[in-house]
Amino acid sequence: MRMEAWVEAGEISIDKRSRLMDHYPKNLGLWHTMDKDKDHEAQQATFRRSGAEFIMADLDLAFTFLDIASTSQVADTACRNQENARTAYDMILRFLPRSIDAVSAAERKNVQGKLADLKSRLAELGEEF
Repeated sequence: MRMEAWVEAGEISIDKRSRLMDHYPKNLGLWHTMDKDKDHEAQQATFRRSGAEFIMADLDLAFTFLDIASTSQVADTACRNQENARTAYDMILRFLPRSIDAVSAAERKNVQGKLADLKSRLAELGEEF
């Protein structure tokens, strides 16, 4: 029921000293809080899913860096791309715990396999873990 209807129905009285907020139903705050909780949960789920998508994209990017590092004829380019791949690996490890809940079982298996392969390829290039 809208506030105007409450006033017209005589359910509340408003005088000059009253404030409109004092006449809202007492449980309105509870519903408002519940809506905020749902919004917060939805935002957290979206954040975790975005993180999971970032991890999967970063894995692909790390392999691209490794491919460039292994095929480049220029030492600086190879070194820089190897460093980029290692940075991507470290970032994936950093963000993975925050996003793992948003990853399906199939995606999790895929990420674990790619992460192991990435670590192995980095180790072949001399990276230490």
